[in-house]
Amino acid sequence: AGHVRNAMDCIPRHKAVIHSAIAENLPLILLEAMAQGRPVFAVAVGGVAEVFADGVEGRVIPLGAADAAAQIILDWWDRPGRLESAGRAARDRFECRYETSAVAARLARFLCDPRPADD
Repeated sequence: AGHVRNAMDCIPRHKAVIHSAIAENLPLILLEAMAQGRPVFAVAVGGVAEVFADGVEGRVIPLGAADAAAQIILDWWDRPGRLESAGRAARDRFECRYETSAVAARLARFLCDPRPADD
């Protein structure tokens, strides 16, 4: 579909989000999907690899290998419990790492004590 305005509004109608961009610095749609408890499938370009853990909140799919990407997606699609588990993990990861209060707390810790943190 290409660019979709207000894509976040479409997420509740879907079981997962597939993101196949060939270049991506900060994949907001993946964060929005995770916030709504949807597992994600995405190509590991740019900042995508930092957003979710392959095999936990979703799966990394290969770029330029549509058959292989489809097989990875179908392997999870055929196991609804796996999609549900990944969706819960996605929501948990969003709340711990990307939700406003979590980000604010990390920023406040940094500003008060700029030594490297474990998170």
